[in-house]
Amino acid sequence: MKHKIILISILYFSSIASYAQKNNLDSLIHAFKSKDFDEVVMSAKTALEQKQKEAIPALIQLLQSTEYAKLYYSEALMYPGTKRVIFENEIVIPYELDWISIRAGWLLEELTFKDFGYRSTELDSELFEEIKRNNEIETNEIIYTIDWKNRQTKEQIIQSRKQKAEQVANWWEQNKTNWTRVLALKTALQSNNEYCISKALNFMAEYESEKNNCDNFFTLYKSEIRPHIVLLKHSLIKSMPEKLEDYFHHEGTKGN
Repeated sequence: MKHKIILISILYFSSIASYAQKNNLDSLIHAFKSKDFDEVVMSAKTALEQKQKEAIPALIQLLQSTEYAKLYYSEALMYPGTKRVIFENEIVIPYELDWISIRAGWLLEELTFKDFGYRSTELDSELFEEIKRNNEIETNEIIYTIDWKNRQTKEQIIQSRKQKAEQVANWWEQNKTNWTRVLALKTALQSNNEYCISKALNFMAEYESEKNNCDNFFTLYKSEIRPHIVLLKHSLIKSMPEKLEDYFHHEGTKGN
């Protein structure tokens, strides 16, 4: 009888822990769909990234969402929903973040260092350079009108949603057993995809914060990850030398 009571107690507290964990994930997903980018969405994004593998199935479910949540104005954020912006401490995110399905795709690409095709727009590079030049010259804040190229229409986003979601779901079904974020990093660095490599380098350049802890990253970095970065010196991607220079400068080495 005593053993039965102990077993029931273990099962009871396990179910409570499981519920609390799921409820926490559900709360983060709910927050991630918020209209408040600065205070709510970014906090939820950070927490979901920390969950790594656990968060991926929930984000894949969001890829089928038809929800549209127009973000509140943010002085720091530049994305396709931005019409006017004060150029200061900007975060440039070339995704249609007002669509929850694409917002989930953005986070999945950040988390996995994969290019699933959710980045459907880009900032006019010439305009962006002009804004930066003017910002260096002028001392006062300047408000600019933002021009995004190759924006998808509402109809295009709706039509492509299901196909993209199925592609990501198929990828996860094939990789979920052995997937880790460290392995994802190495895979991205070994790819010929400039966007995936940039995602990986940006992640590691910001890795000084313990809150971004990723498996045994600090232990594995020198032996398993950094060699792949050094090999990128021989990449045929034209922009790679500049990206590596920025990365090694941030790391505090000469990249030898």
